[in-house]
Amino acid sequence: MQVYLIVNPKSGKGLKVFKKFQEKLTIPYKSYLTEYPRHATKLTKQIKANDPNSLVIAVGGDGTVNEVVQGAANSNLTVGVISSGSGNDFSRYFYCFNTPADIERFVREKTTGLADVGEISFYNEQKLFINNSGIGFDALICERVRRSKVKRFLNLFGLGKLVYVYYVLLELFRFKPFQLETNLGGNKRIYTDVWFVAASNQPYFGGGMKISPHSNAEDGMLEFTLIHKLKKLRFIMIFWKVFNGKHLKYTDYVTQFKGHSIDVYIEEHLFGHIDGEVLTIPAKQTISFSVSEYQLNHAIEKQITRNINIEQVKIG
Repeated sequence: MQVYLIVNPKSGKGLKVFKKFQEKLTIPYKSYLTEYPRHATKLTKQIKANDPNSLVIAVGGDGTVNEVVQGAANSNLTVGVISSGSGNDFSRYFYCFNTPADIERFVREKTTGLADVGEISFYNEQKLFINNSGIGFDALICERVRRSKVKRFLNLFGLGKLVYVYYVLLELFRFKPFQLETNLGGNKRIYTDVWFVAASNQPYFGGGMKISPHSNAEDGMLEFTLIHKLKKLRFIMIFWKVFNGKHLKYTDYVTQFKGHSIDVYIEEHLFGHIDGEVLTIPAKQTISFSVSEYQLNHAIEKQITRNINIEQVKIG
C-alpha cells in the first residue's frame, strides 16, 4: 500500500508535526505541501486516478481533512489523519495517527471502516462534510476564525481552540438572529430569532463543543440542532453547556431533529460552513442537508482480541 501525506503548512503546527513524522517514518511514502485553497482536493483526486488503493493522510486541521474527503469519498482510497490544526474535531471522534509507528502498523494490518458523509446543497453548490455543517452564528464564527491573527498567536502555545470562544464573545452582541423555515419529511415549520442550525455527522464542532452528543457517523442519519429564541445573556449561559453536551435540556431554546435529510429556507444572506470551512449563501435560498450516497473509507485502530483460556471444573 502506497502512502501519501498531504500537508497543509499553514494549518496550526502542520509543517512542524510533519517534520517530526518525517524523521521517524521507516516506510516509503510521498508527500505534498498544499499551496492554495482546495489544493488538497485536487491532489487527492490525482492520487485516486493514479493509485486508487493507497492511503492518503491529511496533515492539518478539519479544513484540510474536509478537502481530502471531497476528493476521496466513494473510492477505494483509505483516508488517515494527523491532526495539527486549531479545532481538530475530526480527531475527537475518529481515529488519527499519533505517531509514525501508528502509520506503519496500519500499513501492515490495513484495518479500515466506513463512515457516513454529509452533504449540503444550495443554488449551484454541492459540498460534502465529515464532521458537521451549519448556517448562521456558528458559520459567522468560522469566518472570523478563518481570517484571525489571534488564531495564529494562540496556535503558538497550543491554545488554538480558544479562538472560537474568543470570537463567540466578540460577535455575540453584533449578531442579529434570523428567521427560517424547516422541512423535515414534509413537516414544515417556521422558526424565528434563530441563532444557527447545525447538521452533525459526529458529536463535536467548534474545537471540542459537544453540539450533538448522540451523533453516530455510521447510522445513516444526521442530527439537526437549532438554537433559537435566546436573549444574548441567556445565550452565554447555554453556550458553556455545549462543551459537555448539557445544552439539550434547554428545550425552549434548543431543538434537535434526527433524519436522513432536512431542507431549510432562508430569506437573507448568511454564512454557512462545512467542517469549519466558510460558505457564502445568497438570500432567498433553500439549503438541503442530507446523508450523502457516498461513504468514506478511513483508517481505524485495530481491535485487540485476547484469547482467554477458561478451565472448566466439573463439580460432583
